[in-house]
Amino acid sequence: DEVLVEEIPVSAPGCASNFTDTADESCGNYDFSISWDAVSGADGYLLTAGTTSGGNDLVDALDLGSSTTYSFSSVIIGQNYFYTVTPYNVNGNADGCEEQSVRTAQEGCYCASVPTSNDGTGISSVSLAGTDFTSGGDITYEDFTTTAVSVGQSTTASLSVSYSTGYTYYTNTWVDFNDDYNFDASELVSSGSSSGTLDLSFLVPSTATIGNHRLRIVGSYYSSYLTNPEPCYNTSWGVTIDMTLDVTEPPACIAPSALTASNVTVSTADISWSAGGTETAYEYVYQAAGIGEPTGAGTQLTTTSVSLSGLSSNTDYEVYVRSACDDGCLVHGLVHLTLPPLVSPILFLMWKDLKLVSAMDHQWVVA
Repeated sequence: DEVLVEEIPVSAPGCASNFTDTADESCGNYDFSISWDAVSGADGYLLTAGTTSGGNDLVDALDLGSSTTYSFSSVIIGQNYFYTVTPYNVNGNADGCEEQSVRTAQEGCYCASVPTSNDGTGISSVSLAGTDFTSGGDITYEDFTTTAVSVGQSTTASLSVSYSTGYTYYTNTWVDFNDDYNFDASELVSSGSSSGTLDLSFLVPSTATIGNHRLRIVGSYYSSYLTNPEPCYNTSWGVTIDMTLDVTEPPACIAPSALTASNVTVSTADISWSAGGTETAYEYVYQAAGIGEPTGAGTQLTTTSVSLSGLSSNTDYEVYVRSACDDGCLVHGLVHLTLPPLVSPILFLMWKDLKLVSAMDHQWVVA
């Protein structure tokens, strides 16, 4: 039998040398690793790393064992990363090892998402907040980032994709609201499936930072994509669309939300909603379904609820509610509800883009 004889070190090892890193010179948000040459007589290595010189906010004397590499993850663009590698053995730690540093690139990059194939001709068009974009053809990646589309905080960004695939495509939408070049799970704003035109509209948060943000839509033939969304989709049968969303200040008047009906009986129903912004005045109209949009002013009130009475059982109703703001504008809210059998469904519909022409006669016109 062979016997391996190793000389037991009688002193602590020296410091490591020949440090290298894989930091990308163009994309400062890409993860990277560091490595160094193995040190003779070392049993392992301790790593201390931080974002300031001498700092340990990332790791503090982390024992890497015999590994001579370490990976930095979730890195930040334009950031200095400082680290010190200290070899050790049974006699102690190396002494006086110099601190090393890596600086990530000042600019970031979004991950590639270029599916290897699609069905049919992919998409025919995309519409974002009334701005239409036509497909570049039978391609799997559409870049519409040049034209920024403005949408206000606390408002709904209307978004639709028209597929020309001939098959249902399962679709997810992200917006990089924190601009860190990553599409996080918390930035998934809408999902759906369709073989034709798919509505992917979403609410822009009131806390969204003002300015441009990358919006990404990815559709896949595979139904599992809805439950396993992947913004960096580079496999088969899919299409990716990149766009630029310009978040602006919220409009002066924001539509009410969360309209609901409760305490429904054969002749009464309570209607409530949430304020869209700082408005304190509202108008409402209720009527038999099918009459259509109101032609005059509604009943005014300063609360976010109203109790309806004198309703007829087994009758469909339309209830319209809208905000009235200090600047005189009025905007609608919309929700569809199905009520219990005792009273036929009450449908909340919307006054479509109506504007007050005269406060005296409450005449309305379609904008």
